[in-house]
Amino acid sequence: GAGTALLSADKNAKVRAVVACGAPYSDLDPSIIVPLDVPVLILHGARDTYVVLDAKRYEQKRRERNKPVQANYTDGDHSWFMDPEIARSADFFRNTLK
Repeated sequence: GAGTALLSADKNAKVRAVVACGAPYSDLDPSIIVPLDVPVLILHGARDTYVVLDAKRYEQKRRERNKPVQANYTDGDHSWFMDPEIARSADFFRNTLK
């Protein structure tokens, strides 16, 4: 999930963008995941009462540091695997990795 993707971006300079979904961000070291310079797209269901709060805090911390971040909170619970979100991820990568 998001934790693996974010930590991989920290360890691998070839990673140029990350789509993050489904991670308890509070379990991840903020000194690693907040300052990442790669663009991050956060996708979560708004009715997920646990992880979505972490996601919103993570989004805010990136914005406070002027780090590239986009977020989309769908009208669902934890899972975001819906056609619009898959298309959103593809568009994010297509536009970011030009």
